[in-house]
Amino acid sequence: MRSFQARIATAERRVALGEERDTIQATRPTDCWCLGVGGKVRVTIPDTDIGVYMETCGCAEGEEQRLLRETEYPLARKRAAELRRLGIWDRAAIPLAFKEFRLGTWPSALAYPKLMDLLVPLPHKSLMFFGSYGTGKTGLAIGYAYECLRTLDIYSIRFIEAPQMLAELRDTYNHSSHTETPTEQQVVDKYARCGLLIFDDLGAEQVRNTGWVEDRLYQIIGARHDELRPTVFTSNLSLAQLEARIGERVTWRIGEMVGRAGIVSLEGCPNLRE
Repeated sequence: MRSFQARIATAERRVALGEERDTIQATRPTDCWCLGVGGKVRVTIPDTDIGVYMETCGCAEGEEQRLLRETEYPLARKRAAELRRLGIWDRAAIPLAFKEFRLGTWPSALAYPKLMDLLVPLPHKSLMFFGSYGTGKTGLAIGYAYECLRTLDIYSIRFIEAPQMLAELRDTYNHSSHTETPTEQQVVDKYARCGLLIFDDLGAEQVRNTGWVEDRLYQIIGARHDELRPTVFTSNLSLAQLEARIGERVTWRIGEMVGRAGIVSLEGCPNLRE
């Protein structure tokens, strides 16, 4: 139990604080309850050092706080949201050459307005872009992902080329302890659990062990399918052609994720690299 002297000290501090409060209150307008701070329930805007009082007093200081809340608070929240989006985009591992791609900058956008109308972000929406080499599949995938980040509540984005992801998985077998390197399951989880995955160049992987490839792809794509996590696929191959390379189980999941309307063919579009 607290000692008698400690309780006396606490009571004396409370009396002193009460006297200080009364002294300040005596100098305040009769309708002021904030003691000159402007309000109560102070909130700091995430990712900023700006704080505002959510309940403001009727005094002059309270009026200043009310104006701050109504002007600076919305602007600061908007800035904080933009900083959050930029952080997500920077951590997405999108190659520098592609990072600035947007839907409106796809060179064939004006020639294919109906195709562009399909690319409206929706929660849980997945897409598959397929077509010949150089038609801008990766650019459209990245542009669509950016629109998702801008308009939806996306907590993380990852970009990965299919051959690179499989190489990353194989590399986990070269380390015995994994004290400084990820395990195979951690690599699988990284791509299975991110908010939005751009899965680029599916079908371009060099298939040496088709059972192993199909199983790892199924772990990632199957998990995303089950949890309705949006995924944007690109491939030079159609879904039917992919089946011969990565298996029916995987392509069935992709087809169900994207739906018929989400399979975007770029066949016939000009080669942008010529």
